[in-house]
Amino acid sequence: MGACPRFYLPSTQWTPGSVLLTGDEAKHCARVLRMQPGDPLEVFDGQGLSARARVENVTNSQIALTLTEEPRPEPPPLPILLAAAIPKGQTIEDIIRQATEIGATRIVPLLTERCVVKIDDPARRREKWQRAALEACKQCGRNWLPTVEPAQRLETFLSSGLDTAELRCVAALSPSAAPLARWWPGSAPPASSSVVTGPEGDFSPRELERLLEAGYKPLRLGPHILRTDTAAAYALSIFSQAFL
Repeated sequence: MGACPRFYLPSTQWTPGSVLLTGDEAKHCARVLRMQPGDPLEVFDGQGLSARARVENVTNSQIALTLTEEPRPEPPPLPILLAAAIPKGQTIEDIIRQATEIGATRIVPLLTERCVVKIDDPARRREKWQRAALEACKQCGRNWLPTVEPAQRLETFLSSGLDTAELRCVAALSPSAAPLARWWPGSAPPASSSVVTGPEGDFSPRELERLLEAGYKPLRLGPHILRTDTAAAYALSIFSQAFL
């Protein structure tokens, strides 16, 4: 069967047979895609479940659907956390989208010493970033929605206990930085992993020292200095290729 539009339907709204799309998903279905009764689509709950469905009725506030197959479960992904320094402009949203497509399960936007971005409304920003991850899931066919954490200082992140990964790395330009195989030579993947990437100008020496003291291994990302968004995607791609 060919690809069809995908819509997010929280697991609490899944019922046998008939389901309803509401809110932004209903608006997108009706007003942007202009779907009509009889049109096919796919719904997913962000927790590994998806199913084909058919539009039955369209109103201004909700779309009635009929599931045309049994929901399909998808195995949980290997936990991979990305903690990425927030760059200027809208680049953090690009990082979140790319991280979602590549396979991150948790994304932490970081405020570091060399970040120039100020977060004036953390709750609104987090909602916007989570929406970017959702849109990436819809586009790329992924059924597991990563969690986007609130923006936080590097020190807060390190002391929060949020990152308990078996393998933890930080993208670094230091002479001690080495390829991933140096830090995980085994053939079996770690139970969980994480990677931290810095801002324009890299982490300060004090921040990098703090990361290394916390157990993060300095990871080399090739021979060149990369943009912040490129570094995040590159690092995740290395983990994905090695472990997924």
